[in-house]
Amino acid sequence: MTSRPLIAVFALSAAFGFDVPSRYTLKERIERADTIVVASLERSIPMPAGAAIGEPRTPPGFRVYPCAIDLEVQAVLTGSVDHKVERVTVFSYLRNASCTVRLMGRAVPGGHSLIWLLRRQGRLLRTWTDDYETMIWLTSFGPAARQGMDQFKDPALAVAYLILAPGIGLPVASYNANVSWMVSGVLEMVGFADFWRLLAAIYTRSPPPGQELICLLASESGACLGCARAAAARGVEPGPDADENHSLMRPDQFRVFEHNMLREMDPAALARSRTSVVKTKWLREDLFWSACTSSRALRTRSRRLLHTLFGVDPRAISCIPCESSN
Repeated sequence: MTSRPLIAVFALSAAFGFDVPSRYTLKERIERADTIVVASLERSIPMPAGAAIGEPRTPPGFRVYPCAIDLEVQAVLTGSVDHKVERVTVFSYLRNASCTVRLMGRAVPGGHSLIWLLRRQGRLLRTWTDDYETMIWLTSFGPAARQGMDQFKDPALAVAYLILAPGIGLPVASYNANVSWMVSGVLEMVGFADFWRLLAAIYTRSPPPGQELICLLASESGACLGCARAAAARGVEPGPDADENHSLMRPDQFRVFEHNMLREMDPAALARSRTSVVKTKWLREDLFWSACTSSRALRTRSRRLLHTLFGVDPRAISCIPCESSN
C-alpha cells in the first residue's frame, strides 16, 4: 500500500539521549528478557573482582566491574520475581569502579523508578545486558501509571503503555519533541491494532493537556486531526520536523493521503498485496492503520476488508475516542 505512517523513524536510543546506538530493537529487548519489573534504585555497590556472577554482556572494548544493585520493586510485569517481594538484588557489570548506575548520560538518582529488563542465571537475577539497554527511563511511576499499565497483561503492551503515556514515560513539557522517536519501536513490537488500543487507553486516562499530546501524536498517522488542529491553534507545539511529521493536519495533504490509501484498497491492488505471507501481513497492518484514521471512507472500507479478508470483528477495533470524522 502507500508509504508507512508519517512518523519519524529514529533509533530508540536517540529518544533517551544515549551516546551510542542501541544494539537491539525494543521488541528484541522485551522478548529476550525473562523478567521485567518497575523498580527504584536503592543502592549499587562493588563486588570483589572475580565474583561468580557469570560473563559480562557488554559491547567489546569497555572495562567493566562486578556490582550488586539493590532495587525496590514496585511492579512485576513478567518473570519469576514474587509479586509480594519488595526488594531484590540484581547483579551486573558496570563501567565504573564505584558501581554508579548511569542512564541518559547521568547517574540514576536513588528512589527513581525505571523499567528493568532482567534475566535469571541459575539462582541469580542478572541484568539482561550489562549496559543501558537493561533499563528504560520513566519520568514517574505512581498509582495512576500502575492502574493504566495493569489494563495490559502482555508485558510488551504494558511497557509500551508506560513509555508512551505523557508524564510517565516522557515529561509533558518535552513529549512532542521526543515521542515520535519511540513510535517506530513500539509499532514493530505491537502492530497497529494494539498501537491504537494503547493510545485509546492513554487518551482516556489523561487530563486535557495529555489528550492534546495524544491527538498530535495520532495526527502523524492521519487520526484525531480535529483535536490535533485545535491543539496546534491553542499554541501546543507539535515538536520537531512538524512540516513532515504533521503534514496530514493540512487538509490538502490529507486528501492526497486518503486518495492513495483508498486506491490501494481496490481489487487489483489487494490481489497484489496478498501474493506472499509478508505482503499479506503488511496489508493487515495497513488496514488496521486506516481503520482509525479521520477519514470516514477509509475507516468504513478498511473495517469491511478486515472482516472479509481476516475475520476481524469491526466492533473489536479500538480507536482513540477523539474526533474521528473528516
